[in-house]
Amino acid sequence: MPEDYPELVENYCRNPDWKGGTIWCYTMDPDTRWEYCRHPACHFACMGNSGSEYHGNVSETIRGKTCQRWDVDVHMHKYKPEKYTELVENYCRNPGGDEPGLWCYTTDPNTYWEFCCNPACP
Repeated sequence: MPEDYPELVENYCRNPDWKGGTIWCYTMDPDTRWEYCRHPACHFACMGNSGSEYHGNVSETIRGKTCQRWDVDVHMHKYKPEKYTELVENYCRNPGGDEPGLWCYTTDPNTYWEFCCNPACP
């Protein structure tokens, strides 16, 4: 409801409760209820295959949360460096290519994961 989320104005992309890690919107397409939006300062999918080719050292989410190391289980997860060799340190990645961009598990016990900006994109 708009009165519960006063920042929801016009038809801008938002994420009022920050579940799912990035901004989204409802669509006008009757076959697509909602979809992720590109953050104006980030380019999630520009590295090909939803960011799975990214091998940089960004280790902070779009909201400034620190990424957890992939070999540590602050948040239990299935992505392990033994299986996914691209998982280094606490750098943002997209193992499996299932998400629409770079992401990481966070060190914040209240935030399981979030998307990251991809600085390698124009």
